[in-house]
Amino acid sequence: MDTLIALEHLSLYDLSEEHKLPFFEGACLPPKLRSIYIVSVGISTPVTEWVLQHMNSLSKLSIGGYDDIVNTLLNERLLPISIVSLTITHLSKMKSFEGIGLQHLSSLEKLRFRCISRLEYLTEATLPSALKSLKIENYER
Repeated sequence: MDTLIALEHLSLYDLSEEHKLPFFEGACLPPKLRSIYIVSVGISTPVTEWVLQHMNSLSKLSIGGYDDIVNTLLNERLLPISIVSLTITHLSKMKSFEGIGLQHLSSLEKLRFRCISRLEYLTEATLPSALKSLKIENYER
């Protein structure tokens, strides 16, 4: 991955849990990444070691498929303040959103929850003040 210095968009979708990927170790992600789409992908490196918070070019992130990874991102300050658009998708266990992981995102304008079947509680205090658009889609209860 570190040789792809011009890479701006990375999409990983629906990869088998049997083949866990060792991505995000240290600073191996290309520095010019502007968008990352990761849904239903087994990654062996703990989310706390992905070093996303240092990726100043990252403006769009879509993540989902694993409740534990998303919960850690939402409860800790692991995302870069450059994020403008965040989509959280395909979670089966998430019932509430109470974390502090988004409050510091001064650039976050668009937040989208998609295909989260158990979401019952969302508090305004956990959302950043710059937020202009909040969408909850395909919500089934």
